[in-house]
Amino acid sequence: MGAGMAKYARDEDFKLNGVRTVKDYDLYCHYVAGLVGEGLTKLITAAKFGSPTLLDRMNLSESMGLFLQKTNIIRDYKEDLDDGRTFWPKEVWGKYAKNLSDFEKPEFIQKGVYCISELVLNALGEAKDSLTYLSLIYDHSTFNFTAIPQVMAIATLAEIFENPLVLKQNVKIRRGTTAKLILESRTYSGVLDIFSHYLRIIHHKCPVADPNYLEISLKCGEIEQYLEELNPDSSHLPKGAKPMQTQSYLDAQKKLETDVPLQKVIEKETSACNAAVTFVGITFVSLLYFAYYFYVQSV
Repeated sequence: MGAGMAKYARDEDFKLNGVRTVKDYDLYCHYVAGLVGEGLTKLITAAKFGSPTLLDRMNLSESMGLFLQKTNIIRDYKEDLDDGRTFWPKEVWGKYAKNLSDFEKPEFIQKGVYCISELVLNALGEAKDSLTYLSLIYDHSTFNFTAIPQVMAIATLAEIFENPLVLKQNVKIRRGTTAKLILESRTYSGVLDIFSHYLRIIHHKCPVADPNYLEISLKCGEIEQYLEELNPDSSHLPKGAKPMQTQSYLDAQKKLETDVPLQKVIEKETSACNAAVTFVGITFVSLLYFAYYFYVQSV
């Protein structure tokens, strides 16, 4: 990782022109985030917190890192541009403008939005591997550690997709959404539901006029189909039919089985929280009522 960063630090062409090709884009993300995933995977497997097969499938950890890094790069367009940095690959943005900074101009806003959609499409290419990786994590704390950034990434992609504000400011998901994602991603089934939810948002937001409309629709459909493969809805299967016994399905089902005890704990926590909120609400309304009553009596 250090050698990779040193390479970019010495690269005058990179300093002046940024990332040129999608291949260079992937390589940069590999050095920045992919290698981090590789190192963490070695620690996770050494501690027996995940499947030892992860060591033979480093492409999964690579995708985990690239999914996060690509999301951050797309989101940070304005911030990076203001600081004199350019990480969007010219191979992509060059289709829509002569200069990367052109997207700040009103007449290039729509082109910039189309460029964002192509970059989001590229990032979504890492989603399936990320979901597979998470199914192979056994330890619950480690699962939380790896799952939370992934659900933040898919939520962020949905937020910045078809969003011209990305070209003017740093766009982030709301804090309330962040808290909700953290709570709902404690189980693998929760992660799958979150991905499904935001994929549908992306698909729904994509206008037919977008030059990437067809590819984005196909990619969203592909990932949705994979989600269905991992955790199939029995109502979608013909009577008497069984899900395809793929390795991905078997790994996901094994992971989902470990969710059952935790799901019961989550349900108890939710019930207790709802009861507490209800009690506080009733108490507050009662206090308001009595305050109003005594005020009227005093008048």
